[in-house]
Amino acid sequence: MKQFRQLMHVQDGRYVVSWPWKMEKFFLPSIYRVCLRRLEKVLESTPPPPDVLSRANEIIQAQFEAGVIELAPKRAGKVCHYLPHCPVVQGEKIQIVYDGSAGKPSINDLIHQGPSLTKNLITLLLSFRWNTLAITADIEKAFLQIGLSEEDRDSVRFIWVKDLSKSIDPSNLIIYRFTRVPFGINVSPFCLNMVILDTFSKDQSNPWYQVGKRNFYVDNLLVSLNNLVQAIQMFEALTEKLDSVGFNLCEWNSNSDEFKSLIPPEKLSKKTQQSILGMLWDTESDIFTYKFEKHTPVSNSMSSTLSHLQKVFDPLGLVAPCLVHLECFMQECWRQNLPWKQTFSN
Repeated sequence: MKQFRQLMHVQDGRYVVSWPWKMEKFFLPSIYRVCLRRLEKVLESTPPPPDVLSRANEIIQAQFEAGVIELAPKRAGKVCHYLPHCPVVQGEKIQIVYDGSAGKPSINDLIHQGPSLTKNLITLLLSFRWNTLAITADIEKAFLQIGLSEEDRDSVRFIWVKDLSKSIDPSNLIIYRFTRVPFGINVSPFCLNMVILDTFSKDQSNPWYQVGKRNFYVDNLLVSLNNLVQAIQMFEALTEKLDSVGFNLCEWNSNSDEFKSLIPPEKLSKKTQQSILGMLWDTESDIFTYKFEKHTPVSNSMSSTLSHLQKVFDPLGLVAPCLVHLECFMQECWRQNLPWKQTFSN
C-alpha cells in the first residue's frame, strides 16, 4: 500500500494512478491476433437483441468523446498489449467486458492485485439498518473517473471497427487505448478503494469524512443516521469532497421522503426498489425483499436443484428458514451418492 501511494497523485482535479508492476523488466505479449479473432467472433455471433453492437458502439463513442479512451499512437511505449472484449447484456443495460486475463503471461499475471480493502458485507448491511434514516448513494462510473498514467496506457489498448456495416479489414479497424482505469484489470478494485480512502484521509477537518472512509463498499455508499440534519450535512460534505477529485456521488435514495425532497433531482434515484449489494430494498415499505424465480428445469437433478438454490443471495440469512427443507433434501441426495446429472425418479 505504501508503494502504491507513491504511484498515485491528483492532477487537474482527478486522481491518476500507475500500474503496480511486479517486476521492473518483464515481457507482456501484445496478443493482437487473439484480440482480432475475438472481435471477429463478437461481430459475427453476438446474441440478440439485434441492437447490441450498435449500443456497444455508442458506448465506445461516448467514452471517446468524454476522454475515457483515446486513439492509440502508431508507436507504442515500452509495453504494447491489447485487451479482448465483448458486449454483455445485463437486463436492459449493455456493458463492455474487458478480459485482463488473456495471454501467457496476461497483464493480470504481471500486476500486483493489492490487498483486499473491501469492507465486510455483513457488517455494512447490519449498520445500514441500525439507525432510523437509511441512505444509499453510488459513484457514477467510478473506475472510469480514475486517470491512468501516460506510460501505462499502451498496456490497455483494444481494437474496434470504424463502420459496423463493413467487414473486418485493416482499413476498417481502429485502435483505442484507455486513459482511465478499466474494469477487468485485477488491480482496479484496489485502485478505487485506495483513492476513496486517500480522498477522505487527507483532510480530517470534517467528521463526515470518517463516514466516507467506513461506509463505501467499492462504489456504493450505505449509511444509517439518526436525524435529517445529520443526513443533509453528510450529503453536502461527501458530494463536495468527491466532486473535488472528479467523482459524481449520485443515485441517492432513502426511506425518508423528507430527505429525498431536499436533494437536487439530478442526484436522486428514481427507483423505489433499490439493489443493495445484491439484495432488494423497498424504500417505500422500508424492508428487504426477495424474488424467487419459478424452478422449471428440463429435468430435476442434483445439478439443477443446487443451481436453483444458489440463485438466492441472502448474506444475512433472513430467508434461511424458507430454504432449510431444500438444503436438507440436497444433504440426503449426497448421502445416497446420487449421480450429479441423473434425473430424480420421484
